[in-house]
Amino acid sequence: MHQLTVHSARCTARPLPHARPTIICMMVIPMSLEPKGKALQQIKDKGYTDKYRNRGEPIHLIGAEFSKASRNVVESEVEILSF
Repeated sequence: MHQLTVHSARCTARPLPHARPTIICMMVIPMSLEPKGKALQQIKDKGYTDKYRNRGEPIHLIGAEFSKASRNVVESEVEILSF
């Protein structure tokens, strides 16, 4: 039985009704002077999705960088992993 809502220190995950089973991992970080794409790379480097890889469901990685000055998302990337 799947839990309806999963809470962790970093995020809250809720299933979408009538959606195909999918795992979504999203990272939002403050913008820095480093090259863009840091949020998506951090998801991969820290292995946040490793425990879900054997479930046979697609994993959507979403990385977003947030500007404190403009208070908006200034960069985002999406990658879909299929197993």
